[in-house]
Amino acid sequence: MFIKLSKNNLLFQFGLLILVSLILWGKAFVSEGFFNGTGWGGWAVSLLMVAGACYVVQRQQVSRNPGIQGIIFLCLMVPHLGTAYTPQIWVYPLFLLSFYYTFNMYGKENPYPDVFNAAFFWSAATVFFPDLFFTLPCLLIVLLVYAVGNWHMWLTSITGMGTPYLILAAIDFLSGQNLLAQNMAQIQVFGHAISHLSEISILPGVLLLFCVILSTLSLISSRQFMQDLEMIERRKSSAMAIMFFYLVLFVLLSAGKLPPAHRFPLFFPTAFFCTKCIIYTRQSVLKETLFILIITLSVWAVWL
Repeated sequence: MFIKLSKNNLLFQFGLLILVSLILWGKAFVSEGFFNGTGWGGWAVSLLMVAGACYVVQRQQVSRNPGIQGIIFLCLMVPHLGTAYTPQIWVYPLFLLSFYYTFNMYGKENPYPDVFNAAFFWSAATVFFPDLFFTLPCLLIVLLVYAVGNWHMWLTSITGMGTPYLILAAIDFLSGQNLLAQNMAQIQVFGHAISHLSEISILPGVLLLFCVILSTLSLISSRQFMQDLEMIERRKSSAMAIMFFYLVLFVLLSAGKLPPAHRFPLFFPTAFFCTKCIIYTRQSVLKETLFILIITLSVWAVWL
C-alpha cells in the first residue's frame, strides 16, 4: 500500500517521511520531555540532512522516488547516530556534498571544479573523523573508471583531497599547535578488532546488514532498472556501486573498531540501491513487506 501510493507521488512520500521521523523520535520526546531542545534539535538537523539526500538524487535525476530513498536513509541513520543533537552531526553533510559533486561531474566537458569539490568535502570530513581516512581511495577508484589516463583529473582530485590537510598544516605553522600530527595519530588501523565486536549494537547492525543484502541483490539484477536509464544516469549509478562495495568492505575490515556513527558514508549508497530494489521488485506484496520491515527494524532499534 505504501509503495503503491508513494510511487511518483512526492507529496505522499515526504508526508510519510515526516511521519516516520516523528515515530523514530517518539521515545526521545516521551523520555526527555516534549519540549526538550536537544531532541528537537537532533530531529531538525537530521531531517535537514535527509532533505539534502533527497535533493541530491532529485537534482541529479538518478531517482524518481527521492522520498522513499529519504525514508530508508533516515531509517539507517537514526539507529546509528541516535536522536540527540551533537556537534559532530554537522560533519555528515560534507559527505552528502561530496556525493552531490560526484554525481555532478558526469556529462560535463570540464568537470574539474566538481572533481575538486567532491574530493575536498570528503577529505574535510575525514579531518573530523580520522578513522575514515582510508575511505579516500574510494573516490580515486571512481575517477579511475571515469577518466582513465586524464592526469588533469587526477591532479585535481589529489589537490582537493590534500587541501584540508594543508590547511591543518598551515594552522599548525601559524599557531604553533600540533593538530596535523594528532589527526594522523587517530587514523583507523585495521586488524585485531575481535575484542571490539561485543560493542557492536545488534539491531542497528542487523538493519544495516539487511539493507546491504537488499542493495547487493539490486546490483545483481541491475539490468532490470538500468534499461530505463540514460547513459549518464547509468554512469552515476555505477559510481554509486563502486562506493557501495568499497564502503561495505571498509566497514567489514574495520569491524568493531569503527564507531557506529562513522558508518554514515555507507548509508547513502545503501539507501540508493535499497530504493531501486524495492521499487523494481515485481511482486507488490513483497515490496511492501520489505519497505515495512526496514521501517519496523529501525523503530525497534531506536525504541528498545
